[in-house]
Amino acid sequence: PFWLASIAFVLSFIGTGCHYIQFNTSVDSDISLRFGYWYYQTWTISSNDNNATATVTEGSCDFYPQEIALDNTMKAARSFNLITIIIGGSVLMLDGFQGCISTKRNKSFRTGTIGYMICCISAGLSLLLLQSNVCKNNTLI
Repeated sequence: PFWLASIAFVLSFIGTGCHYIQFNTSVDSDISLRFGYWYYQTWTISSNDNNATATVTEGSCDFYPQEIALDNTMKAARSFNLITIIIGGSVLMLDGFQGCISTKRNKSFRTGTIGYMICCISAGLSLLLLQSNVCKNNTLI
């Protein structure tokens, strides 16, 4: 279970970047707008006045600007994502050091099981992001 929990812990960080949700533009299939719990991907548009062309370059992942009001669903999704990472990391460390800490294997196993169940539920509830304004009424699109 330790290795499986380690993989799950690493995968819980996927949503924290800007590559969690992606929208493809209808104008150019090469341009994709990407969003996550904490970041979104920026784009830079530069124009050349000589031949009236525009160049679009992919930017970096930036925090959401303060001007964007986050809805309650997005705040809840962020909170559940943090709960998953914090409790999951804590229980994972306890499982890693389980042989050194406790001689009562059943007690530590029960504690780990409850922690992983809370992480599982929190990770599922972090999918509330799909019902937030990031997907439905995104002002950046």
